[in-house]
Amino acid sequence: MQSMFSSKPTKRFYCYYFVISLLGLVQVHAGSIVISSPSLYTFNRDSWSFFQTENRATSISEILIAYKTGQFKTVGQAVFNSGIPSKFYWFHFTISNQDSVDDNLVIDIENPRIFELELFEESGGQIISLGKSGVFAPFSQRQIVYKNFLFESFLKKGQPKDYFLFVNQVGHTLILPIKIFKNNVFPMISFRNYLIDGLTYGVLFFVSILSLLFFINTSHSLYLIYGLYVLTAIAWFLSYFGLGFQYIWGNHPGFCTPSSPFLACMNIILNIQICQQLLRLNKASPSFYKAGNVFKYLLLATALFPIVVNLDHYGYSLNNGYLVIFLILIMASILMVLFSVLLYTIKGSTVARFYLISSFLKVGSIFNLALLELGISPGLYNMEGLLQIGILIEITILTYAIAYRYTIYRLKTFQQVIAAQEEERQKISREIHDSISNSLSAIKYAVLNLMGNGIGPANSKMQLEKIANEINSVQKEARNISHFMTPDYIRQYSLSEIVKQYVENVQEKAGKKQTENTFTIHFSTNEQTVKFSDLAKLNTFRVVQELIANILTHSKATNADIVLSFHKNGLVIISEDNGVGFDDRSSGEMGQGIRNIKSRVKMLNGTFSHQPPGKKTFFSRFTDLSEDTDQTRDRTGSLIVIKIPIRDNTHQRLSQYDY
Repeated sequence: MQSMFSSKPTKRFYCYYFVISLLGLVQVHAGSIVISSPSLYTFNRDSWSFFQTENRATSISEILIAYKTGQFKTVGQAVFNSGIPSKFYWFHFTISNQDSVDDNLVIDIENPRIFELELFEESGGQIISLGKSGVFAPFSQRQIVYKNFLFESFLKKGQPKDYFLFVNQVGHTLILPIKIFKNNVFPMISFRNYLIDGLTYGVLFFVSILSLLFFINTSHSLYLIYGLYVLTAIAWFLSYFGLGFQYIWGNHPGFCTPSSPFLACMNIILNIQICQQLLRLNKASPSFYKAGNVFKYLLLATALFPIVVNLDHYGYSLNNGYLVIFLILIMASILMVLFSVLLYTIKGSTVARFYLISSFLKVGSIFNLALLELGISPGLYNMEGLLQIGILIEITILTYAIAYRYTIYRLKTFQQVIAAQEEERQKISREIHDSISNSLSAIKYAVLNLMGNGIGPANSKMQLEKIANEINSVQKEARNISHFMTPDYIRQYSLSEIVKQYVENVQEKAGKKQTENTFTIHFSTNEQTVKFSDLAKLNTFRVVQELIANILTHSKATNADIVLSFHKNGLVIISEDNGVGFDDRSSGEMGQGIRNIKSRVKMLNGTFSHQPPGKKTFFSRFTDLSEDTDQTRDRTGSLIVIKIPIRDNTHQRLSQYDY
């Protein structure tokens, strides 16, 4: 490969070199990098020096003279960060082999986005180019296939060598971490780095595919936006850290310059869209929603600018101006998202709390990276690994927030179904009370009137009396049905009294049935007065209703126990019978009943546990209701234990800001 500079010094150079050496002019010698037993070497602030030139065509001979005459300055940083340079850079460092054997070295320039670079070595007056590279040339022209820029060098035992690195990064950020490896360990380190990359981007890709599958199944655009958000994050990482150039657009180096800002802008646009949909800004806060739209249009224009205008053909001014505007716009957009999330976290949105944590990580990473690109923050080693850890944490938290939102959506949907059911119960209750009960009352009093008049023979009077009793029984039954279908009574009685009345009513009806096996239901409670909201009392009562209905319909039991045990921290509902038991995975009517119970318990922020027959556990009839003590005995039938917190947090999480 031809060097961009002359690699052989001229006769004039040797004359200058001889005179300089003879006169002993001042030199700036940075400390050398000593090769001994370790396998990895990095720079410190005094390990290297630099020199700037206005002219790209400055020869290596002139650079060597500049170094000998003391024009190089100590870098003063372990990782060089100049911000956005307007000149060309030359770096000098010395490697001294103090190992007991000859060493083959790999010099790793850990910035895969440098336009042009060339490394020279000087030993014994001979200057040799170790090769040139950069993103201006196709990836296939690299001597060593790797995402970063690599150069190989050989040092004999006890030999020192001077190295000069030319870098052209005019108009774009120049961050220069350099590592030196022994050749025999580099393949292992390279394999480890690619393995970490594969695992990181594999996890992110899995999350994106999972989100897209959610979109296909739910048709909710949020999951599509989130899947694309993760995919653009992966693409931006691939572009920023050289893997995109290596594997995707290696034969199109012109795409290297616009790819990173384009993908970063698209990622932030999708981030704003997620914020708008997740927090429903269009309804909850139109001003934030409009601000988000403005930022999206500005980001889109910024993303398309380097595609329309080839920045590689322009100098420092345009490139510097574009990069500064791009970084400021990115930071402003992220701050807008953070303020939106913070506002709805203060308003009580549970989803926003998780989103706020991930936003803090995002803001911290973006701001640090922007300050790094502008040369304000110091450069650092292993930046790729740190950003990978950050994006994994952010995506994990944000994925949980979106999954939580889906759970809230299901709970809210179930809440709406229950509300519709209760409304229908009220309508039926009113119909029963206003129509059937009133009609039966009219018939009853008409018959009593006939009886009072004494018309007809004695047997007619007895017949009428029997009809009156039957009508009275039907009226009472209609009143009972109406009573237990409408939630009006919830405000009038305690939960214990409501359940007690219901159990007595069920027991009375069960006693009237002409069956071979009698059924007895026992109800007990410690009769504590606990402040439940009307909604919590209604849902808890519906749970008890469903438990008793399952026992009566499916268990084939002759005895059942229902216990309400109030404690300091909550209510425990115990349902136990001596029936045939059931499987949690039961299908059909019973399975649906159990699912309804579990859904209501979840709405109450409670827990549901079921133990089938054959296990030893406490028996509710012998349990001290004031303590959570366990007593054991062999048991048939099923045991269900439901724990509901006393505090009124039913549906607190289902706020308008969450969905």
